[in-house]
Amino acid sequence: MAEVGGWEVDLRSDTLRWTDEVYRIHGLPTAYEPTVSDALAFYHPEDQADVTAAFERLTTGGEAFDLELRIVTDDDEVRWVRALGRPWRDHDGDQIGASGAVKDITDRKSRERELRRKSRALDAAPVGISITDPSQDDNPMIYINEKFEALTGYDRDAALGRNCRFLQGRRPTRTASPRFARRSTPPSRSRRSCGTTGRTAPSSGTASNSRRSRTTLARSSTTSASSRT
Repeated sequence: MAEVGGWEVDLRSDTLRWTDEVYRIHGLPTAYEPTVSDALAFYHPEDQADVTAAFERLTTGGEAFDLELRIVTDDDEVRWVRALGRPWRDHDGDQIGASGAVKDITDRKSRERELRRKSRALDAAPVGISITDPSQDDNPMIYINEKFEALTGYDRDAALGRNCRFLQGRRPTRTASPRFARRSTPPSRSRRSCGTTGRTAPSSGTASNSRRSRTTLARSSTTSASSRT
């Protein structure tokens, strides 16, 4: 289905012609013979002033227009259309009429309304939400909601267009204390799972007992030597 029709107004005869698609968009049979006044009357009451003024500027001053407006069809259905108009001139450059196109954009407008509803729901969500675009280099964020800003402290200007890994920050560079060093000691070569936690018996216990035993023997030897002296 083309969804795009054409129209033409001859100012010399004050006649209007539509293509078949324009009839379909308006819900009218092709036997209908529209006038300029009829065509303008099909526009939604809230949009008639805009389209009437644009048509007046086109036919009197040659000013083209490109508008998105609502019409009310013959069976009272509201549809969105994109209406375009441009001057029609003869070989001498004199304007003798106007021509243009009408495109049914109702489906597009419906999708836009649905996206706006979803966007409002995301904006009001009680959790932080971000959306990235993997089709772009570095998969940048293209949307964040207000809760995301509150949780991270980054507003849209600071976050959009960046990969979300910047939220991880930089690794701290600090000198490890003895206590931190003990915790940072590489694990033994056991096959313990990374997700398992626990403590192994200290391997230094046997060595400490041996040192204490050697010290005791040394003291005993010294005492014996003194007694003999």
